[in-house]
Amino acid sequence: MLLQTREPERLGYPIDDMSFALMPGEKHVFKSITLKCAPFEQETKDGRLIRSGAFAKTIREQVPKRAVKLQDSHDWSCAATLGSITKAEETKTHLIGTFALSSDQPTQNIATKAHEGHITQTSVGIGIVERVVQERKGKFPLFAVTVARWIEQSLCMEASFADTGVISVHSVTPFQALPLTALDHAWNAQGAEARVRGWATQRNDELNFPRYQQAFLWWDATRPDLIGSYQLPVADIVNGQLQAVPRGIIAAAQAVNANDHGLPEQDLAALRQNLDRYFAAIRQNLGVMIMAPWDAGAETTRASMAETQTKDLTQDQEADTVPTDSAAPPRARTGDDTKRRALALRLRQQAQEG
Repeated sequence: MLLQTREPERLGYPIDDMSFALMPGEKHVFKSITLKCAPFEQETKDGRLIRSGAFAKTIREQVPKRAVKLQDSHDWSCAATLGSITKAEETKTHLIGTFALSSDQPTQNIATKAHEGHITQTSVGIGIVERVVQERKGKFPLFAVTVARWIEQSLCMEASFADTGVISVHSVTPFQALPLTALDHAWNAQGAEARVRGWATQRNDELNFPRYQQAFLWWDATRPDLIGSYQLPVADIVNGQLQAVPRGIIAAAQAVNANDHGLPEQDLAALRQNLDRYFAAIRQNLGVMIMAPWDAGAETTRASMAETQTKDLTQDQEADTVPTDSAAPPRARTGDDTKRRALALRLRQQAQEG
């Protein structure tokens, strides 16, 4: 271990300060956390440092097995286990790790404190496989770890290395059960975001981020005041009301299925669950047999997606030119109908082949 700290008394508290709507019985859950786990070539006060590349072997061996655990203050008890490694990499300057978080309340309390900035330090627990010791006159010997076995990572109040800490705490937005637009309502993510931003802006021109968040499926909880923290939009403003757009839901499902945003697997599972609820609402309320792309009936969904994308070629530009709650007449459609028909045919063929 590079640092063994005394376990502080836990002062956990419920997550009860979220101002956006939760479904009955639902709680806000932090799904994962990304940390700067250890710096390279940074010497501690007593002459210890870790060389770049020291974790290459253990990343290959330990991370796929999720064998590196996230602990509270180097406490190895089951109760103090907060989560498990899902992804790790060595950059030029740091060991970076992403950990799936437990949904139990003690872990969520600690994640809340990390999200709020009360916990900022992290400490790496290692087994030393290879090292180099260099004697120095008038100083501690330089103790350089060249190969290390990564045993655990801890959130703590004080760490040996100064340049460590929380990069981000990730969360999936609780299911909002927004009303649905018509199935053929045009969708363009950029235009929808602009309208949602206007809808969520207060009289003092400040953006109400909890209100803004309701239009998105995922957000970076450590940066709640940045527009770029909110990903996977599914809603637009229609007649002054925030409504979920089926085409936006389909686009989000495609992105989640392909993991275009590189999200942790535990976030993807929660996203798929929320999207499944929206697809169920579409089937029930709009009378359309459409399934999420990860379901057994995905071929029906792919065909619907192809048709949706074809229609969007001529409708999205109109939707962004005239706000959805505007009474102004739409612009005339333009473009080569022959090319559009050919593209529609290709999309249908791709859906059948997929």
